[in-house]
Amino acid sequence: MAKLEYKILVAKSHSSAHKGQVRDQSCDYENWLRSDRQVSYHLQELVLTPSQLDLNSIEQIEQIKQFQNTDCILWDRELDDGYLKKLENLNVAIVILVDPAANLDQITELNYLSKATLSQELLSSTIRHQITETRLSQKLLKAEAALAEQELLKQKLQLEQSVNLLLQSIYSTFDLSSIFTAATTGLGKLLKLDRVEVIKYLPDLETWTSLVQYQEIKDLISKDQEVERLDRVMPEQNYLIAEKLKQGEIIAVNSCSELDSTVSQAVLREYPESWLIVPLVVGSELWGAVSMESQIKNRHWLGIEVDLAINISTQLAIAIQQSNFYTELQQELERYQTVETQRKQAEAALLASENRYYQVIQAQKDFILRSLSDTTITFANDSLCHVLGITTEQIIGRKWADFAIAEDLPKLMTQLSNLSPANPSFLIEKQDYLPNQKVRWTQWINQGIFNDAGQLIEIQSVGRDITALKQAEAELKQLNQELETRIEKRTTDLRRSKEILQISEQRFRSFFTLAPIGITVADASTFQIVAVNQAYCRFLGYTEDELLKIESLNSITESADWALEKPLADSMIKGGINAYQLEQRFIKKSGQVVIGEITATKISDLDGNVTHILKMVQDITDRKRDKEALKRSKELLRLTIENTPIGILTLSLEGKFLTVNQDACRIFGYSSDQLLQMTTRDITHPDYLESTINVLEQVVRGEVLNVQLENQYIHNTGRIIDAISRIGIVRDEDGRPLHFVAGVEDITEKKRTERILRQQFERQNFITKITQQIRQSLDLEEVLTAAVNEVSSLLNCDRIIIFQLFPNGASQVVKEIVKPPYPSIIGMNWQDEHFSHEGFEYYINSNPRTVNDVFEDNVFADCLKEFMSQAQIKSKIVAPIIQHIQSCSLEPYNRWRRDNSQLWGLLIVHSCGEYRQWDQEEADLLQQVANQLAIAIQQADLYQQVQQELQSKEKLYLRLANELSQKEILLKEIHHRVKNNLQVMSSLLRMQFRKTTPEVKALCEEYQNRIQSMALIHDQLHRSNDLANIDFHTYITNLTTNLFQCYGTNTNVVQLKLAVKDIFLPLDQSIPLGLIINELVSNALKYAFPEGYGEININLTTSNNSLHLCIADDGVGIPEDFDFETSDSLGMQLVYSLTDQLEGEVQCDRTSGTKFEITFPIV
Repeated sequence: MAKLEYKILVAKSHSSAHKGQVRDQSCDYENWLRSDRQVSYHLQELVLTPSQLDLNSIEQIEQIKQFQNTDCILWDRELDDGYLKKLENLNVAIVILVDPAANLDQITELNYLSKATLSQELLSSTIRHQITETRLSQKLLKAEAALAEQELLKQKLQLEQSVNLLLQSIYSTFDLSSIFTAATTGLGKLLKLDRVEVIKYLPDLETWTSLVQYQEIKDLISKDQEVERLDRVMPEQNYLIAEKLKQGEIIAVNSCSELDSTVSQAVLREYPESWLIVPLVVGSELWGAVSMESQIKNRHWLGIEVDLAINISTQLAIAIQQSNFYTELQQELERYQTVETQRKQAEAALLASENRYYQVIQAQKDFILRSLSDTTITFANDSLCHVLGITTEQIIGRKWADFAIAEDLPKLMTQLSNLSPANPSFLIEKQDYLPNQKVRWTQWINQGIFNDAGQLIEIQSVGRDITALKQAEAELKQLNQELETRIEKRTTDLRRSKEILQISEQRFRSFFTLAPIGITVADASTFQIVAVNQAYCRFLGYTEDELLKIESLNSITESADWALEKPLADSMIKGGINAYQLEQRFIKKSGQVVIGEITATKISDLDGNVTHILKMVQDITDRKRDKEALKRSKELLRLTIENTPIGILTLSLEGKFLTVNQDACRIFGYSSDQLLQMTTRDITHPDYLESTINVLEQVVRGEVLNVQLENQYIHNTGRIIDAISRIGIVRDEDGRPLHFVAGVEDITEKKRTERILRQQFERQNFITKITQQIRQSLDLEEVLTAAVNEVSSLLNCDRIIIFQLFPNGASQVVKEIVKPPYPSIIGMNWQDEHFSHEGFEYYINSNPRTVNDVFEDNVFADCLKEFMSQAQIKSKIVAPIIQHIQSCSLEPYNRWRRDNSQLWGLLIVHSCGEYRQWDQEEADLLQQVANQLAIAIQQADLYQQVQQELQSKEKLYLRLANELSQKEILLKEIHHRVKNNLQVMSSLLRMQFRKTTPEVKALCEEYQNRIQSMALIHDQLHRSNDLANIDFHTYITNLTTNLFQCYGTNTNVVQLKLAVKDIFLPLDQSIPLGLIINELVSNALKYAFPEGYGEININLTTSNNSLHLCIADDGVGIPEDFDFETSDSLGMQLVYSLTDQLEGEVQCDRTSGTKFEITFPIV
């Protein structure tokens, strides 16, 4: 077996090393060590002069030990307290050789050997033991440090997992209150804070207010103070940290004692001992801050705690921005729903108004006619169709000339041509042909409708049948002519004239009485009624007699209307006019006012003098009321159409525009005159034209009542309009379609907003999806693969690459996905001179870059343009991958790093097939992916580092465990050998003094018992798995058994009672305590029981971190005159000396037998 080799540094004083000094042969330790057969010692002397005896020389010794690889220092020179303290701190084995006269109290902590009792075996075993113990201590310290570092890495990994769970809870909702509660609670629990607050900055009010707070210690402040704190408003001028937060600074206060005297007492009352405040920046604006507070005094905020707070605050700012966007989206949807509701209400009102208008028109007894400016008829009500005896379809589309007789046409067309905005209407009576070639008289009031330019666009006509009236007038005229003829002939044929006159008078009276219209005859001078027919009586509600008693016509006529009629009557009486016609209000007997249309003519005598006035009255009250209702309905319809926020228009069955409102003109970009000359084909997008025509045909056929279409139109400027068209049809009483009514709503902006919102929502979902994809794994290769796959599916590009920049300036394409037939560039690398400084400065600030033509890009060197051509790249988007890391002075120089930001690489999208015009939104989206990719890469790198370190620590742990196992075996072997050596010593004593005197033999037995007490301890350590502590119940049992056997005492005569339970003591306390028990029990067995019987009690208990030993016997006791302190008994001296070594106290009670009580602290 090879010998062990140790290097020994022998430290001597100058005097002891002097060449002329004679060496003490009894302590020639150097020759002893050199002659050792088991170990090869290499000795080297270090001589120190008295002038070198200062504290700095100890550091010199440490340097010598390091350079020469010393295993042990053998100190053979004088000592002082300064040297001893330095020697205790040296991480090297030290053995001190002392003179017999040296003060040993000051070196109890170090191994020392007395030169007086020094032997070769003792010196060699001490040096080997000290070297072995020192090396084991060093390895144990290294193992503990490695385990502590491994535990720290586990804590970091657990912290990262907790942060990820917290971020998931923050992003799981859009509600700010829930987000703040999750963030403050999670941050408080992660960092073990007493309170966390979210503070909102209100710049308009120049105040700061607390929104949400998490409080761990509930009694930190009272409930009222908590509510007051939560709702408090802090003015900006009194809020001392406001300016720092505005500058983006992070405020960390380890103790309130750091604050200067200018800080108000209010701040000291509100904030605990330590606090950390991180600003919340949403977008580019300061939104508020996150305040973290701790009651721990002098808490030093760690860098990892500050980084965690910054990370959570950054994610919280993103969550706030997402919540604000979600809130705006909800408000936009609510506004849209409100507008949609208003639009539907307007449509309903419009349809109801149109129905009422249609019903009113159809219920009219008068004729209602609507025509274009060229007299083409577009509408006729049922009354007109009934009188003319034709259907609506036979009227619509025909012109006035198709019904009027030739004689009336010149006058009709003349009055029509005279229509203008200043003269918008005219009254005419004309004759119309019926299908059976009969002629009917009609009276028409024609109203022109003009556009903004004053052009006639439509004619509204209201008429009535006056055939009966005309026939009465014709008959009356013919009667007058016949009467005049007869008067002229009466001189010649009086009889015949009288007969004719009677016949004529009878006819007149018959006509007068039975006429369906009211007729009255009044005196031309007094206007008193002289004759009325029944129709007139019914019209006014009077009897004939009552009317004949009325003095004048003005008594039954409204004064204002009579004032208009009186001049006409006077003119007719005077011969100015032959007749007149007007509308007049009459007062019935009941007081009701009715409206009549009067036609007045004169009755003359034979001399031509006007004697009477003949008035024919037709009741038009209902017709006037209907006309007024129609006018109001038309006005209401006009206002509704003009003020409805959608385009309202009517179309012919052929699709020609008939009427349009201003909103329709605004939507299509044409004036009303332009639209009225166009059809739906002119403005409908070709892609929607066929479907629109099919739907209109379905409406005409009655397959659907109303239809809603979403289609596109072409604006006057050429742009495309997205619109919703709601189309209905107007039919006559027989269900025949007349025209379309349509409402058009421009939804172009709405569709654009929906597209933007949908794109934003899809992109947000994409960011969430890709974040989940790339964070599902901590493997860097899987992270990069997931990133390029997701980007490829979104942007539909030809190539996606991840371009990594290495610290030494090199760069390489580390991940790629490319569509055929474009070449792959995976693995290609460049040096930093190909990447301009301007490009680095641009990208390090997290700015994405869009390049529509790569050959116009000046960021890269010209030599890379050749590569762009070879790779067939035409357009690209570049998004920097920025990692935010904590700077460290020990890290090597990194070309791509500035402050706490590192440009890890670039995420690049290539378009190879065509030049592509990139949207800014696409660049922003790619940058968001790059940001998430940077986090995932950083996490993957950290995970790989942790795995590598864990593997390294696991190997170290296994090696240390193996070494510890070997050391345990070694220690057991040492204890076994010490026990054997002690037993050998005991046997040698027994053999040496077995033939000596009884006194010496007894003294030898006492020494043997003492040696045996120590041997039992080493034997128990050898047999136990615990090499540091002794089970004292087992030990005392074995010790007392050995003593009883040694003194030949029968346990049945002298009884032993033990009271020791589960007490374990270290070796340095076990040996003294075992010797004490040995001495006291031996004394009891020798002197306490002269009669041979008795009882010994041993109690060992613990109390208040102290151990109490009580050994008592009921023997004869110790004499009162026996003084323990002055006694020369070696056993009692050992008891007191060992008690002092245990730093304990000993007391003796002699009242009943002997009882020793010893109390000492437990180490």
